[in-house]
Amino acid sequence: MDVATHPRLNLSADQRQRLKQAGTPVAKLILDVLAFVEQRGFGSYCGLIDSMAIAHLMDDTRLTTERLRVIVERESRLSLGQTIVERRENFAWDGLAEIAAASDADFEWIADRLVAAAGDAPR
Repeated sequence: MDVATHPRLNLSADQRQRLKQAGTPVAKLILDVLAFVEQRGFGSYCGLIDSMAIAHLMDDTRLTTERLRVIVERESRLSLGQTIVERRENFAWDGLAEIAAASDADFEWIADRLVAAAGDAPR
């Protein structure tokens, strides 16, 4: 989520203008989603989380991933449901799931592809 909700995914003024000019239903939906999250005090990137997953499916070289050992906390009242990452080499917990987690992304490419796809959408 740190990568999927990164401020570098905010759309630029130029990209927003391209969406307005596209006038497609998809472009309007994206602009409405951005307005919705921004009216609630969040950055526009908060409305574009799913774009990161689609971008990864389009071109998996656009996300940098790293292997992490993780577990979801199921007992603690304070951290119930949180994903705990084990980075220790010494005294590391055994038996944790190992996943490929995104650590960085080509945010400009992802935003450009989103805007281009919205402009190419049928009217």
